Amino acid sequence: VFPHMHKYGTKLAVTRTVSGSAPAMFYEIDPWTFGDQPMDPLEATVAPDDRFDLTCSYTNPTSAAIPYGESSEQEMCFFVLFYYPYTGLDGCVRG
Repeated sequence: VFPHMHKYGTKLAVTRTVSGSAPAMFYEIDPWTFGDQPMDPLEATVAPDDRFDLTCSYTNPTSAAIPYGESSEQEMCFFVLFYYPYTGLDGCVRG
């Protein structure tokens, strides 16, 4: 997995809901450290109807709004899962 946030990020958490079950923690980094952008090995079996929810927390020490963006002075949050065996590329992006 590859989680990603910028320097104002403080915590990243991913829950997984298996059909018929309550959400459970799947992956978490608390506290988030901007200088450590990990690529973590994570072994899991995932079903097509599993649901994943990503929550990111931030601290804004300024009086200005911090917009979404690619600069380290802006914020973003994403979580990439890599899978094997590769059977084709597909995915979803939720805004």
